[in-house]
Amino acid sequence: MVRILILLSLFILPSHAEPENPVKWSLIQQLIKASDIEAQITAHFGPFEEFPKDKAKIKSEMEDAKLSPTEIAERLNIMERYYQETQKLKGPIISNILTEVAEHYDRTFTEDELRTIITSFTNPAMKKFLETSKTYMPDISEKLTSDMKKLLKPAHAQMVNQLMQVEWKYEKKSEGGPQSPQKASA
Repeated sequence: MVRILILLSLFILPSHAEPENPVKWSLIQQLIKASDIEAQITAHFGPFEEFPKDKAKIKSEMEDAKLSPTEIAERLNIMERYYQETQKLKGPIISNILTEVAEHYDRTFTEDELRTIITSFTNPAMKKFLETSKTYMPDISEKLTSDMKKLLKPAHAQMVNQLMQVEWKYEKKSEGGPQSPQKASA
């Protein structure tokens, strides 16, 4: 049902998003479809988006954890209700985002530019590139985040220490508190 609403929203965006030029409007719709924005937006709804596929695995994990059948059923019912609620809420959110995207494309691109972008998205090599990017980019992003945390941790710790020293310095002036973190711990 949600997929139908999303697909409809690609073609029936609110009229305020619709450009005055019907040719351009058609190109914008084509670009939204070709760029697979729906999948990109849906990815931001989180891992619970996969609940129907993962339900059996989740149940098996609960059984392995030796939960009672009654507790398993209750937990799965709660998860199912949450999933259904998110599906109801998702349609309007996606529609609003698609409206904003369409308005942005209308303001930003000419008809010729839209055609060029659509051509690139529908090119078999580009499709392959985008598809493979979906699989390796999350891993690269996770690695980058991890590496950056490791690299920045000493600098962050130094900044926090220096900020604490400034705080203690001003506390000493106003309250007669400790002069430095080292003296405070002594």
